[in-house]
Amino acid sequence: MYKKHDPNSTTKYFDLKVAGKIVGQLIADYHVIDYEDVQIQDISSVKKNNSRKFLLHCTQRIILNAGNNPVLIYSNVNKKSYDNYPILIDNSIRVIKNNESTDIKLLEYSPKTVNSQVQKSESRDVSKSTSASSSRSSTSGVSQSETNSFGTSISVSSHASLMDSGVSTSVTSSQEYSSSSSTEHSITTGSELSHSKNKSLSESASMSIKDWGAYSYLKQGETSVIGWIFGQEYPWNAIRCRKINDTSNGAKVRLVVPESMLVNLHNGESLLPPSELSMFGVNFVSKSLYLITLDNDSDFVVIDYSTLLYTATHKFNRGQVEICIDKQPTDTFNNKPTRINLPIMALDVLGLPDKQAIIGFIPNKFIVDPSPMDDGKVSSFKINSASNTLYIKDSTDYCKIKDNGAGFSASQKRLTASFSKLCTTLSFTLYFKVVDTGNYYNLYLKHWITQDSRGVKLTFTINEDSENAIVKYVGAEEAEGAEQNLLTIALRDLGYASIDYHDYLQLGLNSIKVTIEPIDGQYSDNCSYEIRAISIETD
Repeated sequence: MYKKHDPNSTTKYFDLKVAGKIVGQLIADYHVIDYEDVQIQDISSVKKNNSRKFLLHCTQRIILNAGNNPVLIYSNVNKKSYDNYPILIDNSIRVIKNNESTDIKLLEYSPKTVNSQVQKSESRDVSKSTSASSSRSSTSGVSQSETNSFGTSISVSSHASLMDSGVSTSVTSSQEYSSSSSTEHSITTGSELSHSKNKSLSESASMSIKDWGAYSYLKQGETSVIGWIFGQEYPWNAIRCRKINDTSNGAKVRLVVPESMLVNLHNGESLLPPSELSMFGVNFVSKSLYLITLDNDSDFVVIDYSTLLYTATHKFNRGQVEICIDKQPTDTFNNKPTRINLPIMALDVLGLPDKQAIIGFIPNKFIVDPSPMDDGKVSSFKINSASNTLYIKDSTDYCKIKDNGAGFSASQKRLTASFSKLCTTLSFTLYFKVVDTGNYYNLYLKHWITQDSRGVKLTFTINEDSENAIVKYVGAEEAEGAEQNLLTIALRDLGYASIDYHDYLQLGLNSIKVTIEPIDGQYSDNCSYEIRAISIETD
């Protein structure tokens, strides 16, 4: 289980200390997004430079604890002082350039200056309705019915007695005729039109802060520094009361506080405490957003913090309330600056339908063009996939190489690794991110050796696990068949019933270092290895 932004984020935890004792914590979260600048100024925008831009989101949370013995809500009525409670915090963040070519712009920050309650609400509703209906019914026709019926009944009866004899006969006939005809024609037509339109707009903004206030500031001439002052405003205002008298109380100085604030600290009989935040600890969050433009030679920026703390004491002195504050703030942040690798943090994850991790070594696609050794100078190449899912860097150690022509070079549609007598090992490293455990991943290389080469040995070290390195040999020249020029390495095979079941990958950032060297270190003139493309794909 992970958060959606985790693959592009990192979180640092720093202790805040006073006199070696931990008094709180600063939690810094950094989130980096690759930024494609497609803004167009005029026709000159057709020619784009290779500078890379990133959006850096910084979120910092300051937590100051009350300590093991916080000031109790129910204090003794005869309590004479409240000592060394936090009253002002000066916190700033600075993004430091790695070199002068790096450009840093502050785009957004929060909170802005907040020292009161602001509420704004707007509601607007527009409704429109139209309805039309039409109906027509028509019936016409003729009704006719015809029925024929005929019946006959004959009965004969006889009667005899001692007195006389006789016979009686009866005949009955019945006939009926009826005619009926029916024809019907019906027409029904209906039509209905309905139109409704509803538009609603609602805006709401609210901000509320109790007892403490927040004030943001920008240092003049510094586009990469933003700071915030957090301070108590009730029962007495530590931000407004900045005047001191000549009286010194050790490491603190006495403040000149108006009577309207002093009455909030006593009820005529006993001393009242400071704000709840000052008594039990504070928890403040601030955010800043930067647009950073890197040159080709730099991948890093450095982030530094400064967290200054003022404490105060108020007490009864000769029947009056006296407030003292630190002469100098305490720098509670004594941690090393944080180094952020922007291209690595900004990489998107593999496995998404529209995120194919493929790099073709076309010269105009390099961030830094490869350049072989020339009079002791060499250029280590960098290249990124168009989908921002695969990042490759030259990882060769050139310190001991002096032969001209040794190293990597790019021509047409291929990356060439050239060796020499003193340079028989070259390497580059792939970086990518995986956040699933179900997909199968394969590494593909389209490559070959040159005509004068006897063959090269490729060593694949995945996630710096040298004990389980994969070794492959390449002996085919270009166009000797698709199978000979295409190398496939299964990085994850989850067929549990198969002897090939394995998983070289880990969740998060992964690396594959590819070391290239002639077979058995046998160097020959014009020995080189060429690679057309690299991809990591799912089955």
